[in-house]
Amino acid sequence: MLRWCLLLSLLTASVATVTPRALAQTGTSAGVALVTGNGTYPGLPPLPACLASAHAVAATLHDLHFAVVEREDASAGEMDAALSQFTQQVRQAGKPATVIYSCGYGAPFNGRPFLLPVSATVTRPADLLTQAILAKSVLDTVSQGDAGESLAVLDVTPMPNMPAGVDLATV
Repeated sequence: MLRWCLLLSLLTASVATVTPRALAQTGTSAGVALVTGNGTYPGLPPLPACLASAHAVAATLHDLHFAVVEREDASAGEMDAALSQFTQQVRQAGKPATVIYSCGYGAPFNGRPFLLPVSATVTRPADLLTQAILAKSVLDTVSQGDAGESLAVLDVTPMPNMPAGVDLATV
């Protein structure tokens, strides 16, 4: 509970400073946000705090007049679709303020962090390459020129019982 209260405070303060600048630049009242909360993974302990915090973050962003692309317990395909929809909305809005919030399990492979969709069944480290979402690809959506001021929060819980060869220190 304290974790997402602190997160909401940080998010509200950050967005409150981003939004006035974005309004001055674009003359519009909305930014664009991507919010994912994955908390129900088959075969892994549930993460109910991720679902609660994602709902709270999305509600706060709606209150701040952001267009929010929101997904809960998303498969790899659903996460890809959400990322694509978010990217399209960012491009159409023309340099909007953007917020990305993602909560769920994560794991590193070869020094690169991955976000796990609920459909991932990782039995060996290389499974991350085909079943997970590279965190950098999510962040690249706002760093490649189409977004205005941005805030990204990747609230990642290390995947328990990682297959041998995966170093949790890099998440």
